[in-house]
Amino acid sequence: MGALPLIWREQGYSLLQIGIFQTLYLPWVLKALWAPLVDRVSASGKTRFRFLLMAQISVSLVCLVLASLPPGAALTGTFVAILILSLASATADNAGDAVTIKLTPRDDRTRVDGWREAAALLSGALGAGGGYTIAMTLGWFTGAAFVAVLSASGVIATMMIRQQIFDMKPQSVSVTRLGNSLFLSAFLRPGGWVMFGVIILASAANRVTGANPRILLSDIGLSTEQLGIIMGVLEPTVGALGALIGGVLAASFGVARVLPAMIGLKSVTLFGLSIALYLSLSSHTVLILFLLMTLCFAAIVTCFGGLIMRWSRPGSEATDAASFFTAAALVWFVMQPLSGFLADQFEYVGLFLISAVLVLLVSVFILRLLKATPEYG
Repeated sequence: MGALPLIWREQGYSLLQIGIFQTLYLPWVLKALWAPLVDRVSASGKTRFRFLLMAQISVSLVCLVLASLPPGAALTGTFVAILILSLASATADNAGDAVTIKLTPRDDRTRVDGWREAAALLSGALGAGGGYTIAMTLGWFTGAAFVAVLSASGVIATMMIRQQIFDMKPQSVSVTRLGNSLFLSAFLRPGGWVMFGVIILASAANRVTGANPRILLSDIGLSTEQLGIIMGVLEPTVGALGALIGGVLAASFGVARVLPAMIGLKSVTLFGLSIALYLSLSSHTVLILFLLMTLCFAAIVTCFGGLIMRWSRPGSEATDAASFFTAAALVWFVMQPLSGFLADQFEYVGLFLISAVLVLLVSVFILRLLKATPEYG
């Protein structure tokens, strides 16, 4: 999916048409709405396995359908297919979150989420970068088929843990009663608003600069080939490292310490970027700071992801996880235009300086919030 805008642009479609592509991620924002259904229909181990397997297979099948729909010949059909793909993958993510939480001891969930985040970054880079390269050299069908085969790894992974899923204790339907079946109940239970505040603030701190750091790399004169290496190799690799570091540190020292520390480190990095641009330092300096910010970004995502996984209730794993991740996704939608506005008004130097101050304040506030509720931090 990440490579399609580039392919469509080369096919001659307008930026407005390509901009509509962003709406195809809507199921990921709204996945909390049907997460309670995932919890209810997967009460037993066998049912849970079948549901997860069907969702994974659906992702691969839609990728094969995409392979038969060249983007230059059937844009509408491609949009519909990708919307279905987004829906299937968001549902698979709901089911996968629930299975991960059930299979992982509470104290290990942050570390496991670090591994998940690292794998997601690397596989995403392989899918987008590899799919785009193959599509441009060997044709659209081959590129889309490659992504379909890559997505089949989810089916293989599900089959590998089949017995562990079968062995899960059946979940009583009474646990997922009406009060728990509403995704808003995650916010209404004791401590829910504390969690909500932490997730919103952490996500805002992570997304405050929007896509501008990437655009900056282009504006400072890096070539297309250099940008390709950065986006396809360096950024996901450093991000995966950050996810692993965040998971290990949070599991060892607690989210209440590591999450504010990583947000604080991101603030320092933003200050550094602002100074580097003001003093017109080399592009290599800017790139190093960009990669350090990428590392902090992934570590922050891992920390609040692990916090959500640790906090989820038995019988409502998918619902609780999706509720807070939906809140984080909504913040992303708000921060994108806001960061663009700040960049237009104050340019990069002002944007990063304002962002650094805001992120530092968020770090202090989250530290106080989590220390006041140690059972969640």
